[in-house]
Amino acid sequence: MVHIRPAGHGDIAAIEAIEQCAPSAWSTASIASEMRTPTGCCLVAASDWNTEIQGNEIYGWCCIRCTPPEAELLKIAVHPGHRRKGWGMLLIREAFRYAAVHHCATVFLEVRSKNHSARRLYAQCGMQEHAVRKKYYMHPADDAIIYKVTFPAVSTTPSLED
Repeated sequence: MVHIRPAGHGDIAAIEAIEQCAPSAWSTASIASEMRTPTGCCLVAASDWNTEIQGNEIYGWCCIRCTPPEAELLKIAVHPGHRRKGWGMLLIREAFRYAAVHHCATVFLEVRSKNHSARRLYAQCGMQEHAVRKKYYMHPADDAIIYKVTFPAVSTTPSLED
């Protein structure tokens, strides 16, 4: 069973391992810094407690920052061995819930134009293409597609069951 929970400093090593598999990887310092940001929230998709490994395994993580009435999903990454199992969708929906509870009616994110699987996921989560930043990414060079979702009312909290 997998659940979404706030990330803690004990999760940094597992998050860093996921980041090393992702394009535009964040450094350990960036991850730790974002965990301390008072306007943000870092979440992990974690397995239930496993006595054989003395803890739970982290399958993915995300980071959102709120500046009402807007929020930005700064990062979402799922370990390659655990993709296409729904963990990314669960992370995004919980990030949306966090944004709505913190009075953010709109959530933005940016993604590499060539990251087609992520773009499909964002569309499945109700996000729409909003703008393009030409030649935004380097190593490898790519455009950034900005996605946006607006909730019907700030008090509306998207459900994980949706």
